Parts: sequence; structure tokens; C-alpha cells
Amino acid sequence: MRQAFALTSMMGTACFIGCTKAASPDALELFNTFDGNVVPKSSATAFVSAFDTFCVNAPDSIDDVDKALRDVSYVPTSSRNGTRLYIVDDSRPAIAISERSCAVRALSRTGQTDRVKRYMAETFPDAKPLTPAPFGKDVEQVWKVGEPRPGAIVTTRTVELGTTTSYTLIFLRQQGAGAT
Repeated sequence: MRQAFALTSMMGTACFIGCTKAASPDALELFNTFDGNVVPKSSATAFVSAFDTFCVNAPDSIDDVDKALRDVSYVPTSSRNGTRLYIVDDSRPAIAISERSCAVRALSRTGQTDRVKRYMAETFPDAKPLTPAPFGKDVEQVWKVGEPRPGAIVTTRTVELGTTTSYTLIFLRQQGAGAT
């Protein structure tokens, strides 16, 4: 579960752009990124769609996920503790990937929680809800999921700068399953 909080912390850090090599094309593209798009207001559908595409049904190789993200205009902003963070200069959510986890994050919007619940029921009908309290104060929901990609799916809601909240959907793959 620590990985989930590391992802949340990493995605909430404002140094995304400054952490990229200064002379790289990625850094130059990120320099012009609208601040509000670092952690954007994504629609519930865009939020869940990104999670499904890049976390649940993603290629097994991190390099292949990187290519898939770049193919749809995402740019890597930083890498810390084996986790790569990607943003795009529009309203699609920020995405973080590592060998054992993947997360999407956006500002809280209407319909996100219900859309995630519907997605879970449709995609993981046998998911077992767990009590979120033991996992931390920001954790709202936790499900244990089985095949084809066993692990846990977690939602967190974090207060950003005291005035807004962000919503994160995290897939923690079971050891030995998923991206390599």
C-alpha cells in the first residue's frame, strides 16, 4: 500500500516540469503546459477510460506502456523510485506507471465515484471490497481483484492546497503479474 501513497504524493508534487532534463524536447513541451492541466479536471468517462487503457488493459512492458502514452500525446515529467509520471496538455488525467502499479489522477469532478463503481462492477464482477480504514486516511475504496490481472484497486481523495480535492484510481498488481 505504500506504493499507492508514493504514487499519490508523486502525482501531487508541483515540480513535474522542473524535474525533466532542461534541454529535452519533452521539457520544452512541458514548459508551455497550462498549470491546470498538470492535475486536470477530467470527466468521469475520460478518467475511467484512461485507467482501463493504461492500467488494466495496458501492455505488460513499461516501455510499451510508455510508447502507448506517447502515441496519444502524453509526455513523461519525472521518474522517482521506479515510477514514471505522464501528463498531457488537455483535460485527460495524469498517469503514473511502475513495474507493479499504475494510477490515474485528476481533480475531483461530479460523477467520478459512481463511474468508478460501475466500472468495477462491469470489469471485475468478482472483486472483493475491503475496508479502506486500515490503508490510510485518504483511501476511500479498496477492492481485491483476481484474474486476469490479480491485485488491488484503490481510490484516494486528497486535499490539494486546502481548496480543491484530487481523485486517484490506483491498480496495484500482485507480485509477478503485469508490467515488466
